[in-house]
Amino acid sequence: MEGIFREKKQRVFLALAFVVAGAFIAVKFSLFGIDEVNDGHIASAFFCFGFAVFWYILGSFFIVVGRFNKGAKLKADSEKITAFYGWDKQLSLNLSDIVNVEVYSSTLRLYTSAHYIEIHELLNAAEIRIYIMQRIDIKRRIPCGNIGKETEKMHVWRRKFNFWRAISVIFAVLMFANIIICTVLTGRKDTCDFSGKEEVVFIISGIAEIVIVILLFVFAKKCGKSNELYKQSKNNIAVVCAYKNRAAGLEKYTGVVSVKYFDRYFSRIVIFSSEKESFEYAVERFDMSSLDWVFCGASERVFPTLQELYEDLSFCFYGEFFEQ
Repeated sequence: MEGIFREKKQRVFLALAFVVAGAFIAVKFSLFGIDEVNDGHIASAFFCFGFAVFWYILGSFFIVVGRFNKGAKLKADSEKITAFYGWDKQLSLNLSDIVNVEVYSSTLRLYTSAHYIEIHELLNAAEIRIYIMQRIDIKRRIPCGNIGKETEKMHVWRRKFNFWRAISVIFAVLMFANIIICTVLTGRKDTCDFSGKEEVVFIISGIAEIVIVILLFVFAKKCGKSNELYKQSKNNIAVVCAYKNRAAGLEKYTGVVSVKYFDRYFSRIVIFSSEKESFEYAVERFDMSSLDWVFCGASERVFPTLQELYEDLSFCFYGEFFEQ
């Protein structure tokens, strides 16, 4: 099965517009900076040149954005998935190494036991998810024998998440504290009124602010990744509990015909027939707090045949993978 990626014409046009705008603004502020140097206003010149560099970088960034998913390809077969995507990233992953697959709009997220991989702008992401899930062994998707290991992993990722979150908060505070300190030390003057000492303070604070912001983004990214892997381990534990209790609560339905599980056994559709030649279904989701199944909704009408009910399910739950 091959992936279908979104056409990039609109993104290329937007990137080109930002490149042109970034170059124009950068040139203008460079000229402003030269004027400030000629007038002896070093701090103002530093600000102008810094802003010019920012727009040069921003324009260059959108050149890179225009190359995102250029020549992207994805192919999945019964044994592995290979892809060329993003900014010249290459993927060769055995299906046996995948424990779960999720779809967010046009983003395909592949989970392994240690990390996850995201492939964006994939128009048939839902179909690829079903194709892969059908070929992953249930023992990989439902780690029943590794509940202790999953609990240990969850605690490890939670500690990492708390650590990076604390570091991110500290650097966010430093970002604003640096601005306040610079304002106090320069006496809240305009840059053109700075003394030589105040210009040095302003330049040092500006460089420090750039470094702090860059590090803040790095730490925030690590925090986000740790949080995703923590939630994955936590979800794995919940899925094991749901799988072990998958038959609980079915006795409250009369004439159960079939039970279809999806979302890694975390949700289920109970098909039942309370009267002759009438079929209905109820949707339930497993609740970790009570270790029981909670009613979420039901079919809007009674179906005279199972075929009509299954057609309604295919329409209402299009793109869902039902466990065998």
